[in-house]
Amino acid sequence: MDTKRILVVGASSGWGHMKAAQNISAALTAATEVWEPKVIDVFDYLPASSEGVINAAWRFASKHLRPIYSKLYKRWISIPADRLLNNLVIARTARNLQTAHSLDNVVAFVATHSLAAAVGASLKRRHDFRFCVAATDFLLHSLQIHSSVDCFYVPPRFALHASESESKILRGKIVKTGIPIAADFSVRKNKYEARTKLGLVETITTALVSFGGDGLRAERHVDLCERLLEAGLPIQFIVLAGHNVRFAKAMEMRYGKSRYSDRIKVFGYHDDVIDFYSAADIFIGKAGGLSISEALSLELPIIFVDVLPGQEEFNVEVITQLGLAQHAAPEFDRAWWTRTLSEIPRGNALSPVFSASRSSLMVASHLHSLLQSS
Repeated sequence: MDTKRILVVGASSGWGHMKAAQNISAALTAATEVWEPKVIDVFDYLPASSEGVINAAWRFASKHLRPIYSKLYKRWISIPADRLLNNLVIARTARNLQTAHSLDNVVAFVATHSLAAAVGASLKRRHDFRFCVAATDFLLHSLQIHSSVDCFYVPPRFALHASESESKILRGKIVKTGIPIAADFSVRKNKYEARTKLGLVETITTALVSFGGDGLRAERHVDLCERLLEAGLPIQFIVLAGHNVRFAKAMEMRYGKSRYSDRIKVFGYHDDVIDFYSAADIFIGKAGGLSISEALSLELPIIFVDVLPGQEEFNVEVITQLGLAQHAAPEFDRAWWTRTLSEIPRGNALSPVFSASRSSLMVASHLHSLLQSS
């Protein structure tokens, strides 16, 4: 039995891109023994020293240069994809990836980041594989739109930042799978069993607080739990600190021996987060595309307390306009929070199309059909 190699290529400039790639790979592995998916970080193949510079610059600008980064990002995603293909960095990265991974028997290349998409388009010129782009935010933009792409996996609603000619490329190629979250979200877990497993009180309203896998800017919100508890709200918190060790330590120092210690549970990075979402009644945090999709899959009301410049601004715009989330003001407003959190038991009236809990499985299923038709 000949195995068919599939490259699922993300980028480590943000946790969601790589996690989405891993979710797609897991779904592909479960679909058939014939496929051999491999998750790749495109940053590993950038020219020497480029990865560290690009990653450090992105993180610093995201955290500290919001207005400037926001403007630069919108200019960046307006660059026509074909222009990027002539970039020497893209060409060198494509060559490096090709050298490391023989592409002769690769049947599909799935990109979860615009840089990965550019590299895929460059390689597509010389190799006969199916080429797909999976959106990891509620946005599709110029740098992701290449004429050689066979299909675009996108959420049910998204912002389109593209020219008229680029929009024409999308015709007949859009597949509304949702942002690829873990297949575990397709199986509902018992809320109270999940709370017991995490050491929580079964009957108290539970908020999941998360700033994504990287936990960027999380340390700015250490006092949020205390402010809400001081307001007298009957609420407990699951706090996912992700890879932000500084935030985790700050939370432990502030609440570990406080009178609120039994109401605030702090956890570091977890690859499998289904129990945390299953135990929650509401999601509070940053506007990452994957985190939003995970919350929506379980119909959790969403409150944004932070937004990174760039793609997350588009996420907030799309989701709040649809009435699927609220955006808290930068200054703490006790009356607003009390009113908003008192409405939690009523749940969130989500359209079934937005509960894309099977998104990664849908990507795998569609890719299977695409390869069968080759």
